[in-house]
Amino acid sequence: MTSIYEAFPLDASTNRAEIISALMRRIATTDSIFSDERCDNECFTKGLPEMCPACLARMRRVASVLTAPDSRAWEVWSLKGEETSLAGIIFLTEVVVGLDAKAHYIFFDERLGDKTKVMQSVMREAYETLELKRLTIEIPAPFVALAKHASKRLGFGGPFTTRLGETRLRVEGVKPHAAMYRGSAVAVLVLGRLRDASHKTEAPPQVPEAPKMGALVGA
Repeated sequence: MTSIYEAFPLDASTNRAEIISALMRRIATTDSIFSDERCDNECFTKGLPEMCPACLARMRRVASVLTAPDSRAWEVWSLKGEETSLAGIIFLTEVVVGLDAKAHYIFFDERLGDKTKVMQSVMREAYETLELKRLTIEIPAPFVALAKHASKRLGFGGPFTTRLGETRLRVEGVKPHAAMYRGSAVAVLVLGRLRDASHKTEAPPQVPEAPKMGALVGA
């Protein structure tokens, strides 16, 4: 039976403490999310007082980002027959109502294709309720599958192209050494999507190579 995915605004009320704790722990174990610093000692299966300083700081960072005044988040649930399970989260940061926001998404089974419709649904809701003119997404260069999905299935892109191995993608620019991934500084691709943009699936046009953007920053 195929799963159906639905998104709901993040509900952090006290009666859902166990669900929110599980969600935050799953987010915090994701590679290159918020920080590259975490240990491999199963800290996220322990209580907060037993966590190492790096993992505890990572959990605090997750909480601070999701609860920031300029953030919005949606829980994504998998509905398969009578069974329901938490599938991931879609969230926006740096929301400027009426203008722009940065989009992020994490799915715990690491599959993107079957989540396309729920992501498109959340994007439509974000455009409408926040009156956004555009969305921005920033993707570390090693995450080629993520970048290809954002470009080909969600309509993110830009006026320039960049090469990832044998793949050429449309982007708005590239920030060199802007994120840490597995102990190394990597480039970050910047892609945008206007509210009225169509979802393009054709090959990127032959346009100038993407410019390097901004000063070096930490992950």
